[in-house]
This record gives sequence, structure tokens and C-alpha cells, in this order.
Amino acid sequence: MKKYFRLLIFLSFFPAPFIFSAEPIISNILPRGGQIGSELKVVISGQRLGDAEEIFFYDKGITALDLNASGEKSVRVKFRISETARLGQHEMRLRTKSGISTVKTFWVGPYPNFHEKEPNTSFEEAQKVSLNRTINGLIKSEDVDYFEFNATKGQRISLEIEAIRLSGPLFDPYVAILDSNRFEVATSDDTDLLLQDSTLSVIAPEDGTYFVEVRESSYRGGNNFYYRLHLGNFPRPLIAFPAGGQAGKMLKVKFMGDPTGPIHKTIQLPEKADLSFGHRVEQDGFISPSPNKIRVCDFPSIREVEPNNSLKQATVTELSLPLAFDGVIEKEKGVHQELGGKSSNIILDDVADLEKSVKGGAGHCFLNSGQSCNAPTKMLVSAQNYDKAVEVAVQTAKSTTVGDPQGEFRIGPIANKAQYEKILRMIEIGIEEGAKLVAGGIEKPEGYEKGYYVKPTVFADVTNDMTKRAACPSRAIAARPRACRGHARCRWGGRSSHSEASEPGKLRDSVSARTIYKH
Repeated sequence: MKKYFRLLIFLSFFPAPFIFSAEPIISNILPRGGQIGSELKVVISGQRLGDAEEIFFYDKGITALDLNASGEKSVRVKFRISETARLGQHEMRLRTKSGISTVKTFWVGPYPNFHEKEPNTSFEEAQKVSLNRTINGLIKSEDVDYFEFNATKGQRISLEIEAIRLSGPLFDPYVAILDSNRFEVATSDDTDLLLQDSTLSVIAPEDGTYFVEVRESSYRGGNNFYYRLHLGNFPRPLIAFPAGGQAGKMLKVKFMGDPTGPIHKTIQLPEKADLSFGHRVEQDGFISPSPNKIRVCDFPSIREVEPNNSLKQATVTELSLPLAFDGVIEKEKGVHQELGGKSSNIILDDVADLEKSVKGGAGHCFLNSGQSCNAPTKMLVSAQNYDKAVEVAVQTAKSTTVGDPQGEFRIGPIANKAQYEKILRMIEIGIEEGAKLVAGGIEKPEGYEKGYYVKPTVFADVTNDMTKRAACPSRAIAARPRACRGHARCRWGGRSSHSEASEPGKLRDSVSARTIYKH
């Protein structure tokens, strides 16, 4: 007992940095993941790795072979991923003779892996890829990666990215699918399913060449902004209903949100409660890289029975608490109306201060050099206020100075050549389709023949059939008259806005809800 006591006293005199000074530090693991059922060479970099002896995983399925330290800062190893390995994130540590590293992650996916190759920062340099592959890439500061692939009309195209989930820097990704004319077919920033990581799925509108754009949402980046992009024909539902079930039971689930329509599956739930349980949907030989969460608890599950929109129509059960109730909010309500499209800004005829509203909306479009994801670039104005609104928008655009960001100017250049060319092309198409250019245009600001400078641009008299209405660049505003009814307050968020109106509208999607009651 005395020896033990003395040892504790002895250790207490040494500061923490001394005690842990021999601990190995892992900075990077490259690549950040691999395909199930494969072997791949992995390089681990960091500090104090020279006496590395073992890499161990907390879950079965991955074995580290041929461990070889190359000095104190690098270890080369082979990872063997079994056919039965769990898809998704795996936790691992590296052990040396003198310590154990902190936990790091390695990802397992269903598709063959290959590496992004620079230069691929423009449409002309886009890296050609095949579908049903996983791309391991890196986004540096102000970097944009482009990938080119072919698709046929009616083919499902799905994207899913692992970026912030790789447990590196705060990498908030943005992805988009564009057609051969560089117009957005679909975009994704944050998602309900994957939070800050992006996912999308669309049906190809026609045969041809398509492009994938990958970047950090605010054009950040660095030498450790790694990502894994899954591109293919896999199903990508966003919602599962019911949202959970009782442990040990078979559960019929309707997966919604995939562009091909609902997908029905019968799933065996685990024997024990698991609120983090998930199911990856498989269809036509392709599987979703990330699962849909299905909450498994020990309670019986009661599913709503329609109609149940009043207390008298309430779904009845003879079972006693604790219980779980599953339902869907899908009927028309009088509180929300989907505006649709990109970044709508409605200004109604009873607005308190028309000039302030138009000036504020237009000015918001030009913030951050017009590169904000929530810029309200589609302005809808009532007919009686339309001419005045156009006048104010033009004044706002002309008073927004453009130039060297080190000088006394309001906004600077576009982030890169690809975005610059995309904006100019969209302005050209607006002119070609007959929209009225009332401010700005494709010419550079006076005195700035070099650099990616674009004048703040305003189009008027934009009609529903014009491309400008569907895909308006963030440096330009498309304004059109609209006869408005009801009363609305517009909220800006993401790439579209919603109005809370007095007239009934429809919820954008069915919302799957699960409520658990305990005694």
C-alpha cells in the first residue's frame, strides 16, 4: 500500500505534457476510405510514428497488414476490407512502443474508389468519370472540382458526399449537377438526412454529357479538406415511414424522396432497442452509401389511421403506455406555401416601404461578391409596384461599386474563372431569350480589363418560360410582375424561400413523425 501511495505522489510531480509526450499523433490517413471487399495501400502521416507496432479497429471487417514506418512522420500499411465489413465509418487507433494515438476514422463504401486528379477546376478541364464510383478528393482554398460523365434520358443520377463527417476541418460542402450548357439540374448544400454533408438525386432530363461541381460552400479549403464523393445510379430516399418500430419485429417501411418514387421494403429490426439503427436501401443492384435512420425501441408501435384530424377522429388503441406513435403530416394546411425555384423574394402590394424592401433585397444579392447561397435573386413584384421596383433595383445595382477588394469598393471579383464564365453565359442567355437588361451586363467595370469582375446586373420583364427564371446567377436579379393575393412574410433560407400566407398551400414534402410516450 505504501509503494502504491508513493508512486502516485511521484507521478503527480510531472506535468501532463511530459506524461503524454511519447503519444503518437495521426494527422492524416490517405485515402480516407475504400471499397468493401478490397485491399488498398494507405499512408498515415503524423508525429512520433517511428516505432509503430499495430493498427487496430474497434469493429470487425478491416485488417491492417504489412505495417512499415518511414521515419517518425509516416507509416505505410495495407488495409484488407472484408466482404462482410460494415459500410460507413470505422474507428481505429495506432499503437507504438511508447503510446497509443487518439481515435481516427476510416470509411468503407460500396463502390470502386479512385482519386481526383488536378487540374479539374473548370468545365474544360473536368475529370471524366464513370458512374457508380467513389471519388477521393481534396478542396484547396477557393478550389472548385469538376467531373464529367454521360447519362441517358430517364436515368437516375445520385450524389452523396462525405466531407464534414470525415472528422477533419469544418468542411461544409456544396455539390451540383449541371448540364452541357452549364445550367444547374440540381444542387445540394445542407440536407435533412446528412446535415452539413450534401446529397441529391435526379432523373436525367435528356441524353448527354453532365457535370458534377464540388466545392466548399463559402469557397474555403486547405490541404486537409478531403472528401469522398459517391456518384451513381443508387437509390437515395430521404425519409423513412414509419420512422421506427418495435425491437425484434418485421417492419414494412415506405422510403420517400427518391426521384423514381416511393420504395417499399420489409425490414427485420434488431432484437434490442437501438435509436441509431439505420437501413441502406438497395434497388436494381445499387445501394445507398448512407442509411436512413429507423428508431428501434422496446415499445409497441401504433400507426395513425386516417382520418384523424380531430379529437373525435383520434386513432384508438387498447394498449397501455409506454407506446410509440407513427404518423405523417401530409394534408393541406393553411400556414405554408412552397414558392419553389431558387431564392424567391416576393414583394406584395401592401408592403409598408417599397423602396426599402426592394433596395434591401437587391443589396442582399450583391453581398459577398454575389456569391451567397441564400441570395434572393428572383424578385416577384405586384403589377402596381413593378415600375417603381425596377427603378429602385437599377439604382441599387448602379450604386454598388465593383473593384479591387483592397480599395474602397463594395464588392470584389468572382471567386474563380469557372464561376465567372458561368455567370456571363447566364447573362447572355437572358439577353438572347428576350429579358430586358436594365442594369449591368457582360462588360467588365471600367478600368478592370483583367480579373473576374462582373457588374451588378438586373433583368426586368422576365417570363415563366425563360431560363433566367429557373437559374438566376447570384450577381444578377431577375424581376417580373406578378398579381399577388393574400398576405405573406418571406423568409430567406438556402436556395429557396417560403411564404407564410393566409391562403392554403401544400407542405413541400410529407413529414414523417414519431412520438414516444412513457408513463
